Amino acid sequence: MRHDGCDGDHTVLAEAYLRAAEEDERTARILEPFVEEVPHNICMMVSRACEKYLKAKSMYLNGRTRNVHDLLELVDSLGDIPDRRDAMRAASVLDDYPTQANYPSRTRDRIGVGEATRALELMDRLVSIIDPRDPRVHGEVLMDRFCVCSQRSYINRVQEYKC
Repeated sequence: MRHDGCDGDHTVLAEAYLRAAEEDERTARILEPFVEEVPHNICMMVSRACEKYLKAKSMYLNGRTRNVHDLLELVDSLGDIPDRRDAMRAASVLDDYPTQANYPSRTRDRIGVGEATRALELMDRLVSIIDPRDPRVHGEVLMDRFCVCSQRSYINRVQEYKC
């Protein structure tokens, strides 16, 4: 899906992507206690969050982002980032989940607790590599993510979501 544009200020769209990524990540974390029942949904939400984190970073760095869902292409669009190889590895694992985990498929049927747990770990690693925050603000934009995700009591934290 295409974004609506940013009326000349790319940081507005970057922040919108960041908020949407945080929402998808929170959804994945909320589902984590139900990992045995819905591992494919966790993988799908993780991949969606990573796509939006990557697009936010691209907007901050380049003033634009590619209109693709391919995580490898989005990592590539960031240029020469530290730990690029690890970012590409994480993206390559997470890249199939938006479609393969979302719709009936053999991949969806094979996704289990291990894959969902690994997807969450890969998301954490990818976000730590790309640091999708606005470099001018660095530290304020993603406070929601670290308030919610640094705690392991996700359900309680989300219910009282007041960091």
